[in-house]
Order: sequence, then structure tokens, then C-alpha cells
Amino acid sequence: MNPVQVMEGENILVTTDNINVILDYAKYGIRDSGVSFHVAQPPRHGTINIGSNDLASGNTDLNTVFTLLDLSNDKVKRNHTSRRFLGSASK
Repeated sequence: MNPVQVMEGENILVTTDNINVILDYAKYGIRDSGVSFHVAQPPRHGTINIGSNDLASGNTDLNTVFTLLDLSNDKVKRNHTSRRFLGSASK
């Protein structure tokens, strides 16, 4: 995993360069859409955008999951809205 560092007002694309799956999941017949990631803690400053859905700061909704297919299709973005620099790791 490579941390995603985002400056105020910036939007960063989160890709498989940031989150790399080591397990050979295809060997077990699992597709990219079957590999899920759960956002355990939303960012304090900004949002994580998955397609057209925003996981806003403090969001406790259960819709905090994205797939490896979302990463591969450039659907996961990190947005920063605070005035302070924030280095955050997507988990």
C-alpha cells in the first residue's frame, strides 16, 4: 500500500498503484469485482468518491465499500477540503 497524500482543494485518483492485492485471487476464480475494500475510517478533511457516491467526513453509512474493479476503472478518488496539509493512507 502506498499512502495517498492530498493537498487542500486537490483531487487524487486512487489506483492499484496505491492499493496492491498480493493474493492470486484469479487462481481461485475470484473476479476484480469480488475483491472488496472497506473504508474503516473516512477522511477527516474531505471525501472519498466512489463513482458518483461521496463518502463524506464523518459518514457512518455502511456504503463505504469499493472493489478492485472500481480501482482498475479509475472510479475511486480522494478529495481534500481542509486548509491544512493531510497525508492520509487509504485502507
